[in-house]
Amino acid sequence: MSDEMIKIAELRDSEREAIQKIVSKVGTPVYIYFQERMEEQIRRFGDAVEKFSSDVEVQCYFAMLANHNPYLIRQILQAMEDNGLSPGVLCASEGHLRILSRISSLPRRLNIIYSDAFLDESKLSQFIHYLSSSEAYTLILILQTLQQTEIFTQKWPQIKEKMSEKFHVGVRIKLVGSSSKDIYSLYHGQNARFGLMRNNLQEALSKLKSCGISQVGFHIYPGTNILYLSELESLYNGLLQTIQKILTYNSGLELDFIDVGGGFGINYQKREFLNPDKVIEILKNIFSPLSDKKERILIEPGRTIIGPAGVLIAKVVDIKDEGSRKFVVVDTGLSHFARPYIYRQYHQVQVIPQNERRVKTNWDADAFIVGITMASGDFLAGDPLEDAPIKIERVEIGDLIAFLDVGAYGFCMSSNFSGLLKPPEVLVEGKNYYLVRERKEVGYLLAEVPLCLKSL
Repeated sequence: MSDEMIKIAELRDSEREAIQKIVSKVGTPVYIYFQERMEEQIRRFGDAVEKFSSDVEVQCYFAMLANHNPYLIRQILQAMEDNGLSPGVLCASEGHLRILSRISSLPRRLNIIYSDAFLDESKLSQFIHYLSSSEAYTLILILQTLQQTEIFTQKWPQIKEKMSEKFHVGVRIKLVGSSSKDIYSLYHGQNARFGLMRNNLQEALSKLKSCGISQVGFHIYPGTNILYLSELESLYNGLLQTIQKILTYNSGLELDFIDVGGGFGINYQKREFLNPDKVIEILKNIFSPLSDKKERILIEPGRTIIGPAGVLIAKVVDIKDEGSRKFVVVDTGLSHFARPYIYRQYHQVQVIPQNERRVKTNWDADAFIVGITMASGDFLAGDPLEDAPIKIERVEIGDLIAFLDVGAYGFCMSSNFSGLLKPPEVLVEGKNYYLVRERKEVGYLLAEVPLCLKSL
């Protein structure tokens, strides 16, 4: 492993002990997050930002898209502040803003980015109302379409009157150049649905200039779960060239900030993640020569911060033995953990035996770990399409299976598909365990269904 990637630590004895105690109290399945691991990840970003602080000003915004549990967000923002980072959060929807507004004891110098794929006048009005009454230190709105820009310019006089000193605006750029036919063509190139390109970008900037806005930031969506620094470097260079052309063509326009998004990936099979130190070094090398001043660079890590901190614990409820291979059935499924089904990205697992007298040995047969829904593709570990089962130590019915590094895009992508109730979430802080989301009861499935039909 090169210094581009950092290895994720194995489950510690203290964490295994916590898992056993938590399961005895709340049962399975359950999402568990370890505060110590979140702080370790944030400390890495803090150290990297400090290392290159003389060349670039890097601000860190936690992406709520990865995990929107309010208690976890509060812990993450506090850890940012404790580790020398200016605490920030990226909200990708009105729902994220509402969650944020209900979190108590947020850092006083909180920075907020709001970037919504659908922004209408009503949402923008609510955004203004919430943020004008909040104690947020910096507010950044990212515009993604001409319609969003038009709605914003109409509201600008109201925004300027209420909070002009702490408000900033940016536009999302669509980078061109990708001709691939794989998933990456959805992030960049003509088929990407995010961002403004060429004439539309220029028209949006003209609209902003016409209402007196001379300082503008630029944002890109680099993609998701990027595992190669060379790919980030190429994207950042493309952004640099685009910004230089924009500033040359638009006299009087000043660069306010550069938002490079997130996308910092985790290799779930090898259990390693992109080194934040190397990411910040690339940002310094590319953007510090842009001008004489120290550029303000925004990054939006989500997965890298919360991913390694989370595990999903499930119980083995059945074992189907077919000789050459086995199917280990656990009491969870794609309803609770959709990533393997959607992305075919399978996480490593660890068996936590419940029979201490059992000798740990490898099975003679390979195994797939499967869920309890009726979906034929509900495989949680092992790739059936590649005929690639996994090798695990011997398991018995009643044993626990820990799905590792599921803190990001785990619970927040869960559903009640197949009538399954969402699992609880627990935060481990030292020797203390906190229930940060309760297990839903059966009545929850009918909570939104009226007792009697109502005519509309």
